[in-house]
Amino acid sequence: MRDLYHAQLSLTAKSTHPRAEELVMMSRALDANLDILKRVRQDLLRLRKADAKRGREGMSAEQVLRAALIKQMFSFSYSELSFHLGDSSQLRGFCRLPPSANHAGDSGTWPRPASPTATTTPAGAFPDEN
Repeated sequence: MRDLYHAQLSLTAKSTHPRAEELVMMSRALDANLDILKRVRQDLLRLRKADAKRGREGMSAEQVLRAALIKQMFSFSYSELSFHLGDSSQLRGFCRLPPSANHAGDSGTWPRPASPTATTTPAGAFPDEN
C-alpha cells in the first residue's frame, strides 16, 4: 500500500549507511577523550583570554572540532562544509548542531555524553578558566 503522505516524519536521523556508522564510532571516541576538547578550546582562545567572556556566542570547541573533522574527512571546502552542514541531519547531529539555523535547541539525534563535553560546559570544567 502506498500512502499519499506520511502523517508525521521521524524527528531523528538514524541510518545504517557505513558512513553513518563511522560517524557514530568517531563520536564515541571523541566523547571518551575530553582532553582533545580542552586543547581545541585553548587553541581557539590563544589570542586573548577575554574572548571566552565577551561577544556573540559562537560554536563550542566541540562543534569546531567535529566540523573540522567533517571538512577533512569529506575534503570539503568551507563553502561545501557550510552547505552540507545545513543540508545533512546526519552531519549536523555529528557536529552537535541544532536541527536548523533558526532553532536553538538540541538536535537529539546523537546521544549526549554525561561528561562536560556538552555545548554548555559547567563552570570550572576547564582548569585554566578565569
